[in-house]
Amino acid sequence: MTAKQTTSASLGALLSVLVSPALADDDPVTDEQPAGEVQPKKLEMMPKRTPTGTFSLGAGYSTDEGFMAMTEIYQPRLFGTDKGLRLRTVITERRIESLMRYEDPTLFDAYHLRADLYNRTKVYKEFKREAAGGEITLGQRIAPNLDFFVGYKLEHAEVGYGAEPSLFRSTTPVADDWGGGGMIGALRFGVNYSTIAPSDSFYPMRGTTFGATLEVADRRLGSDIEYLRSDGWFGHHRGLGPFTLHLSGKVSSITDVPMSERLHFDGSSDVRGYAPGAIMQYGGNVLWTVRTELETPSVANLSLTGFFDAGGLHTHETGQTIGSVGVGLVWRSPIGPLRFDWAVPLSGADRSTRFIFGVGGRF
Repeated sequence: MTAKQTTSASLGALLSVLVSPALADDDPVTDEQPAGEVQPKKLEMMPKRTPTGTFSLGAGYSTDEGFMAMTEIYQPRLFGTDKGLRLRTVITERRIESLMRYEDPTLFDAYHLRADLYNRTKVYKEFKREAAGGEITLGQRIAPNLDFFVGYKLEHAEVGYGAEPSLFRSTTPVADDWGGGGMIGALRFGVNYSTIAPSDSFYPMRGTTFGATLEVADRRLGSDIEYLRSDGWFGHHRGLGPFTLHLSGKVSSITDVPMSERLHFDGSSDVRGYAPGAIMQYGGNVLWTVRTELETPSVANLSLTGFFDAGGLHTHETGQTIGSVGVGLVWRSPIGPLRFDWAVPLSGADRSTRFIFGVGGRF
């Protein structure tokens, strides 16, 4: 008996289909069937499904976050559909986050639905913030590479203070107009444009992205805190002779809010060479950063970079602006990009060179 195996990308979760004639080699040859010719009596199709779910477990280290561990379960084809479910937990020395995310990318053949339930704890310079809640977001592609989305967030936040806040040390709970805490209900609207392929979003080499969001928290939305927040960002990556130029920036602003909801400087992910909370430790109303990097061609998955970063954090009365320059080494390893940066701060009393190690792209 002969058999033929065929595959097709359109089969989705079907890895292959085995097509074979049911006639055995020792079946008798009739007068209607010449000797030496095998005619199949029927067609047998045996679909073979490919496993679509993934389980990930990892550990690592970064200069800002310290030691970290991550576990994730992801099923992109829940119950054989195109719906996805993700369960993820991340633990570092500064934060703990647990997330359950459901996604429907083809809702009514026109919309992208995402629903999150989360529990997040993060340690800042002067306090610890714990929040549990959920967010639902509905998006639609309105033009090539351009998406519009609207979402609603409802969470309960607790803020604690202590001499040295940490994830596992108890703090004194505070809920007031200065410290923060309580229910937060907010609507968020936004647009995002991107020509960067999803497969390259972790560390893009070509393409452009920019977008903006507007978030409104109001008592009529179930919030104890009222504010108006706006965020904007851009990124551009292109060849420059034999090199690759990376440009990125962001700006965020928020009205007067308790300290826990203010904008806070987040270390080397904002400006390399500075620790989290290095400036304006009580937060601010406006945060901006600009990052420029020139990368050499990759040899054996290794490349060199030179960079300049700048940023600032401001309130209505005061503010600080900082900057840094440096060089780095990027290794595009099998587990993702690994970065080794040496940054020289251009502001502050201590301008000694800082070594920064991290996993993943920075743009």
